[in-house]
Amino acid sequence: MRDDLLAAIKPREETVKLGKNVLTVRELETAADVAAFQDGGDMAYKLLVRCTFDAEGASAFTDDDIPAIKRGSKVRLAGLIAAVIRVNGFDAEDNVKNSAAVPGSG
Repeated sequence: MRDDLLAAIKPREETVKLGKNVLTVRELETAADVAAFQDGGDMAYKLLVRCTFDAEGASAFTDDDIPAIKRGSKVRLAGLIAAVIRVNGFDAEDNVKNSAAVPGSG
């Protein structure tokens, strides 16, 4: 039972290809990660930095990369950003709103 419970709360993750690289996008999981957002600046980019890992499990980006990421192609980053949003559950509220707006659903 314990193993099942721990598996049920394991952070979500998703594999994303960016260029020639295969990255793992993992749900934000530690209080230390959450603390990095307290200043309120560059939140979306900080989230991307803290949730994206290379094949060996090391962080793919650092906070020092944020200016370069900001200048990067939004089209090429779209899949990575969408995965970060999904694994962290930020799309869940939108999904509920959208399903409630479907004609005949209420």
